[in-house]
Amino acid sequence: QLMRWFADLIGWGPEAGGTLTSGGTEATFTALLAARAHALPDAWERGIGENPPVVVYGEQAHYAVTRTVAQLGLGLQNGIPIPSRDYRMDVALLHTTLDQLAASGRQVMAVVATAGSTPTGSFDDLEAIGRLCNDRGLWLHVDGAHGATALLSHTHRHRVAGIGHARSLAWDPHKTMLLPLSAGMVLLRDQRELDQAFAQKAPYI
Repeated sequence: QLMRWFADLIGWGPEAGGTLTSGGTEATFTALLAARAHALPDAWERGIGENPPVVVYGEQAHYAVTRTVAQLGLGLQNGIPIPSRDYRMDVALLHTTLDQLAASGRQVMAVVATAGSTPTGSFDDLEAIGRLCNDRGLWLHVDGAHGATALLSHTHRHRVAGIGHARSLAWDPHKTMLLPLSAGMVLLRDQRELDQAFAQKAPYI
């Protein structure tokens, strides 16, 4: 029921879903694992191969993003940081970088935007980034661990305009909801993509 309420706040449909996590780092890891399953359906069985996809993110992104890039076996050199303008991801540079990656034949596994940067508190332009990702068919993950709670505020809701473009979202109620216990969430626009990321068989199931 909690996942349903939060998915409704984001503006997603009935196919959306998610689960609680230990925090934003686990939520981002889980979301990008789902993105890897989408980009490389055989990765679970065959690995990522000799030409792994890249993850594009803003230079102000939380360290959870580069940690996940390394943990998923992509290699840190396949994490592409986008410089900031006024403490936000520079959308023009993102556009140029995506053009260059496409021209060179590099697959983009995900673009990661930040809603509420840890060092600066800034919000990336989710509307512009979301439209760009939609036009190119790219997975957009939003790290909203700090800032997604702006959805509950009439005063600050505009800061997360466009958050509904995301395919996945990390959100930490233990931050701006002031929950006294560690509690994160990972939410996906399509719950099936989360299920597929963990699909496995065992003789006792």
